[in-house]
Amino acid sequence: MGADLYIEKITNVTSKKWRKKWEEVCKIPFRGLSEEEQEKLRKKTDYYWDKMYPAKAYFRDSYNDSNLLWKFGISYWVDINRAVDKRGLMSPDKTEGLLILLRQRETIFKKNLRNSKSHSGNDEVEYFEKKYKRFKKFLNNAIKLNSSIRCSI
Repeated sequence: MGADLYIEKITNVTSKKWRKKWEEVCKIPFRGLSEEEQEKLRKKTDYYWDKMYPAKAYFRDSYNDSNLLWKFGISYWVDINRAVDKRGLMSPDKTEGLLILLRQRETIFKKNLRNSKSHSGNDEVEYFEKKYKRFKKFLNNAIKLNSSIRCSI
């Protein structure tokens, strides 16, 4: 389970273009395939998924220890849900507000990363720093395109 965020101005087009190929690959049964063939099939499935939902237009945040917003003390169910309209869309103005909120809470984020560093080392810190950078890029892309973000939370 997790939050899936889409810039529909992009994903409506890319999904339409690549969905049929992705579905065809997904229909291929794993049973009877060698491990090597299964791995090739997984890679092909991932390839078409990434074509449908490119990183510049799609962001996923799982509801587990890898959740980025939790490191900021932000909740999808409370904070993000307030910014989303009845159709599940976050407007560019609300997206700008989220970027401001993230900047305001960067000290909380860094403190939480320092605490996690003592438990699991630099890999986790690097993971969250990269994820935060990717998330800001995603949000800024939506703002630049003047596009709402579909939030499935």
